[in-house]
Amino acid sequence: MNYSRVFGVFANRSVISVIASVVLSVLLIAAIVEASTTISTNVSTDGNLTVTGTASVTGLTTLVFASSTTQSLTGNLLVNGYATTTGSSGNFATAGTLTVGGTASVTGLTTLVFASSTTQSLIGNLLVNGYATTTGLSGNFATEGTLTVGTNGVGTDVTFYTDSAGEELLWDASENQLVLDGADGTTAFSITDGNFQVTDHSTLASTTATSFKVGQVGSQHSVILSGTCNILADSSITASTTGYADCVAAGVVAADKVFFTLATTSPFGTVYGYQVRGANASSTSGYITFSVTNFTGANGIPGATALFGSSTQYWVVR
Repeated sequence: MNYSRVFGVFANRSVISVIASVVLSVLLIAAIVEASTTISTNVSTDGNLTVTGTASVTGLTTLVFASSTTQSLTGNLLVNGYATTTGSSGNFATAGTLTVGGTASVTGLTTLVFASSTTQSLIGNLLVNGYATTTGLSGNFATEGTLTVGTNGVGTDVTFYTDSAGEELLWDASENQLVLDGADGTTAFSITDGNFQVTDHSTLASTTATSFKVGQVGSQHSVILSGTCNILADSSITASTTGYADCVAAGVVAADKVFFTLATTSPFGTVYGYQVRGANASSTSGYITFSVTNFTGANGIPGATALFGSSTQYWVVR
């Protein structure tokens, strides 16, 4: 028997069996991997990893830079069901709290809405376009531009509070009125330099003050009255003597100081021989008494001919 030939046959059959086993193993592994693959060790690749199905990562995942570019995601990203980015528009929405530890730069239109029942809250300073600034520690607000409150035709009240309760400066938009509510007995309005000018009507009034003073020195006054009246004598004035004629002036009381200007332009107020020499508040309220001297040479009543007319102007100070 040729043993070498027999041994060669068996040897050839062993090689064929090994090759067949290897091929079948590779095919089996490929089929299993294509269906579902579980890898319990690390996977490292120098090329691209492409997943056409669903990729589920249960452990800690770190995304690092790919060459000189950052991470890139095509489509939408949903984070735990709350935060969403929209791939087609770049919008970002979150139902939770957004915390930025670094610098946040917003170049587009930004809208801050109410968070539940609270308003917007900012910790630190706020700088608006380099001009308006709020200081977080003190709440101070500074602006290099124009501060506008309300719109044209739609006003808004503005209140400046003092350190005392119930005292403030209020611009009442509905009343078109500036209201200064200061402390009794203190200076609520002071001009240290410059002028105070009123181009329309002005009324000085108080529910408690009984007098006022113009300037730093001088006497205080409680009433100033003005008007016109007609001087009429009640009785005849003897020639070369001084008599009296009254003028109705509502509000005048005894001891008021009276200033007057006659309608006549004659020297010393002389008309047809009658001359007005002075005036004072009558002892009867509501009248001004004028002193009239008769230079006509005969007894007479000056009011009988309405010598001084009805345009005698008077000013009364109390």
